[in-house]
Formats: sequence, structure tokens, C-alpha cells
Amino acid sequence: MIAASQYRNNFRLEKKKGCPSSVITYAEGLCSRFVPHDVFVIDICECGDRYYIVECNCMNGDGFYNAGIEAIVFNVTKYVSEI
Repeated sequence: MIAASQYRNNFRLEKKKGCPSSVITYAEGLCSRFVPHDVFVIDICECGDRYYIVECNCMNGDGFYNAGIEAIVFNVTKYVSEI
């Protein structure tokens, strides 16, 4: 994971940098089973006491919100330059 952002809370727009460590753990568990591409984004929501995938997109489908675009661009550029 390079960056994370929260963008909704109770159906209201609320852009926050980062996310709870439990969301990262959930995403990493998903990625241990399936990775759709070398560079991609996952939208995860919490409903009740469980996490769910809302959508999984290519990077250009990402809204970025407050995820730290500088780190994203730096790391993706570095990755692409090394392949």
C-alpha cells in the first residue's frame, strides 16, 4: 500500500488522510488472494461491523481524495521506470 484516504462517513463527504489499520489488514488479506494488476485501487466500506469491497479500479479511476497524491505519483513513477 502506498496511500489511503477516507472520503465518506455516514453518507457525507468527509475527506481524511489515511485509514484505520484494520482496513489495511483487510485489504492486504484480499491482496494475498488476488491482485488484479500491479497498480490498482480498492474502495472499501464498513457496514455494521464488517468490511466490504465497493469497487476495485485501475489507478486512473481513482478519486485520490486526501490520499497524498505526491507519494502516489512518486511511487508509481518509480515502479514504471524499473519495469
